Amino acid sequence: MLNIRHLVGAILLLHNGLTKILAESKDFYELEKGISELSQKVSSQMLIWTLEQLDLNLMNDRDRETWEVIGFRKKQVVSTIGEFTYKHYCNKLK
Repeated sequence: MLNIRHLVGAILLLHNGLTKILAESKDFYELEKGISELSQKVSSQMLIWTLEQLDLNLMNDRDRETWEVIGFRKKQVVSTIGEFTYKHYCNKLK
């Protein structure tokens, strides 16, 4: 399950971003562009948190007799909401 801090972080990111966009936008185009970029940034961050939580759940639920955690690596992902990196736990057969 996602931590409530993740949701609070997303809300704060939205609030701060919207405040900045409203203060700096000179026309509709800048407003629209700023909101689009902010939406992509928040969506990307939420996807990172979700993927990391799913990976953690898989690591904790693995068959410990068969799989051994050997650490984690950063994984680069290209998706429809942009390019990002997240921590991915690595396993190997015992």
